[in-house]
Amino acid sequence: MKASFIDNLFGYVTFELWGDEPEDFINAAISEGIELWGLKREKDTLTCSARIWQIKQVQTLAKKYNLVYTEKTEKGLAPTVKKYRFRYGILAGILIICAFIFIMSRFLWKIEIVGCDAIDQTRLEEKLAEYDIKIGGKADRKDLDDVQLKLLRDFENLAFISINIKGSYAKIEVTEREMPPETIDQYDPCNIVASGAGQIVSVKTYSGVTLCKKNDVVSKGQLLVSGIFDSKYVGFRMVHAKAEIMALTEETISVVKYYDYESYERTGNVKNYYTLNILGLSLTLPFGEPEYENSEETNDSSTLKINEDLYLPMSFEKTSVYETRPTKSTRTPEEAEKAAIAEAEEQFRVLSTQYEIQDYDIDIIRDGEKVTVNYYCTILRDIAAEKEIFRN
Repeated sequence: MKASFIDNLFGYVTFELWGDEPEDFINAAISEGIELWGLKREKDTLTCSARIWQIKQVQTLAKKYNLVYTEKTEKGLAPTVKKYRFRYGILAGILIICAFIFIMSRFLWKIEIVGCDAIDQTRLEEKLAEYDIKIGGKADRKDLDDVQLKLLRDFENLAFISINIKGSYAKIEVTEREMPPETIDQYDPCNIVASGAGQIVSVKTYSGVTLCKKNDVVSKGQLLVSGIFDSKYVGFRMVHAKAEIMALTEETISVVKYYDYESYERTGNVKNYYTLNILGLSLTLPFGEPEYENSEETNDSSTLKINEDLYLPMSFEKTSVYETRPTKSTRTPEEAEKAAIAEAEEQFRVLSTQYEIQDYDIDIIRDGEKVTVNYYCTILRDIAAEKEIFRN
């Protein structure tokens, strides 16, 4: 354990205890709620630290267990103020710093958003700013539940959002909703056609005239359920056809990797930019941009903070711009195959999260200049797609 922010604020003492068997003292201190840290023992001497307001208890216990107490150092803001209490300039400076930290802790100085993929993070940041969750916004918020509900209404593909504010740090966690494909208005007439070729496994028709059955092999765009209903009483009428038609379809994942390929390497030329952000204002030095035809950037930033939750309105950022140049590279057939398999496996993993894969085969083809990895997948999915019926 190390001295916490509270300990550094109100003060703590590092001391030595000399004598036999200080373990009894340690056990007694723990039982009385005295927090000790930095324990270090050398022969008959135990060195450790305790909070300044618990030192009298420490001295009493040390005397009880026949230990010699020797104070080494007294640290922290309060002891320092006491030491320099007659040096009014230093005291005033400390008080100003404390007041500044206290005031700044009432505002947000770091905002982190995690989980954004399909949602436009820039638009989300703009919406958050409308609700005063922004750099410089108030940290003491009682309406976070209302803000979360408003954001759920603002973003239709937002399934859940959590806003947690600790000190001057806000963390926004986003869970996105998988949006269904755009559909035709339920009151407009439409047919159901096949969104892809495949063999039908099951048919559930909720409205319309079914034109297919189990085990039928259909092609993409083929009419499966008609929205034109022939009634012997009122003649032809059009309805909004609805159905679930599960079919086995084929999906191919193909990845090609060439033995000779172009990559980019750093030339050794680099230009560093340093940005100082204070209270929402930024200053970047040096001015101007490097005149590199090809380049890549790395960013390293740090925000001043007192602890994990209390940030100050000041951050530093270093941006390194490296000049790059295209270069011809060569890899062995084995290396090309390994790279192609790794990329194909990742695409297969993504596909398996979207559909139920019934079967698959892998085919690896090598020729004189490249390696091709093919995944032939058989997937089970709903191929029913709505197609509007246009009236004359």
